[in-house]
Amino acid sequence: MIEIEFPIITSPPAKRDDFLNKFQEIVLSDFEHLITVAPFVDGKLMTNLLKGFLFNTRKLTIVTRYGNLYADQKKLINKTIVKLKDAAKKDQTISKRVIWYVNPRIHAKFVIKDWQCILFGSHNFTYSALKKNYELSAYVEGISAFKKDLSAFLDDIIQHSTKKLFPENSSVTKKKR
Repeated sequence: MIEIEFPIITSPPAKRDDFLNKFQEIVLSDFEHLITVAPFVDGKLMTNLLKGFLFNTRKLTIVTRYGNLYADQKKLINKTIVKLKDAAKKDQTISKRVIWYVNPRIHAKFVIKDWQCILFGSHNFTYSALKKNYELSAYVEGISAFKKDLSAFLDDIIQHSTKKLFPENSSVTKKKR
């Protein structure tokens, strides 16, 4: 059965944190694989997200633009990647479980947990989106019937990614458009 929780909002005047609360609820829940896709991400948010993937068996797939980030965002992401590389030296499974793709054409914003639920909408994973902008998203449970379509969409995004930020020395096949 499909269940929809709507709206998930960020509304600065009302100081609502619906999106961040739902995002944290997903990240802190029990799951095997989390997929996060957003053009713009905050390094601190990603560092906190990654803490939950160190030294366990969970998988994480991340897709961002990276090259189109503001300088301060890119600097924080680079710090996050350094921390991730350091952690991978202690636990080599991290390089198999956490994969961070760069797709300069990504505009979609969503989080999928175990192909069972999705949080999607206008929210980037940035301070501005979470605290300043007027954003609107929805959370849907029971999406397993849509796994084939969502998986094909994600596969296309990954196939058209230009590189990986992590793991290092990983190649992504570029396709000519």
